[in-house]
Amino acid sequence: MSHQRLIVIAALAAALMPGFASGYEILHPADVAKAVALAKVTLDRALTASQAVGTPISAKYELDDRSDLKLSVYTAKFDGAQPGEYREVFVDSMTGQIVDSKLLTDPNDLKHAAEQAAALGNPPLKLADFAARTMSEAEGYVLAGIFPLLKDGAPTIEVHLMKGSADKQLYLPAK
Repeated sequence: MSHQRLIVIAALAAALMPGFASGYEILHPADVAKAVALAKVTLDRALTASQAVGTPISAKYELDDRSDLKLSVYTAKFDGAQPGEYREVFVDSMTGQIVDSKLLTDPNDLKHAAEQAAALGNPPLKLADFAARTMSEAEGYVLAGIFPLLKDGAPTIEVHLMKGSADKQLYLPAK
């Protein structure tokens, strides 16, 4: 069994342990799961598309106010060693095209973006590569969200997987 497969199995076991708190959450997972089943664009493809705006630092499927599915990707422009401008990029879940990009100005969103960029390190980890590797180990699941964070001081990737209406969180070392 490969080292990476053991890490994913260990993370799956840890994610199922009671009291294992999530850093981020997918709101209305059952509704998102239904919409994701109809989507033609995967989250890793949205990560790749958003690179035209900046370095992807997190991504998730979410429902807008009209219950339409959208792909939201936070990006950062890195100026040397430090991340600079943070944006939220929206990718169409049917075409994979960027439909909107807005500068993050909300203090809470900026706080999350800065934490995510810090957890990715410098040079930043490529989330699209990490997402693809994770999905190769999670057959039958859909990647619904990917969020870098510092957990007990260590860079960690929180991954949300969906299968049917189930939303499962994994915490994997960012290596």
